[in-house]
Amino acid sequence: MADNQGDQVALLQRQLIRYADDLSSAIQHTAELEKSSEAIKKQLTAYGQDFRKIYDELAVQLEKTKAAYLEIIHRLSLAAEFKDEDTGDHIERISHYSAVMA
Repeated sequence: MADNQGDQVALLQRQLIRYADDLSSAIQHTAELEKSSEAIKKQLTAYGQDFRKIYDELAVQLEKTKAAYLEIIHRLSLAAEFKDEDTGDHIERISHYSAVMA
């Protein structure tokens, strides 16, 4: 009977050692995931900042493009006005309406 108890104790010790190893491995894996998660979070933050900067730059360029477009329309209407005053007035009105609708 004592031999049987000794075997059971040895078996329990081996199981406890396996459980301790598994727990240690899980803790180590969790720490690695947290470290990886922090790196991913930093990278995503950097991407967000880059996208915001690009978006802001594009918004500025869009406004410049709109202004250039309106300037071109205005200058074309002035050029047409030199040719024919009625046509020039009509083109200027249309350009104004187009600018309002845009």
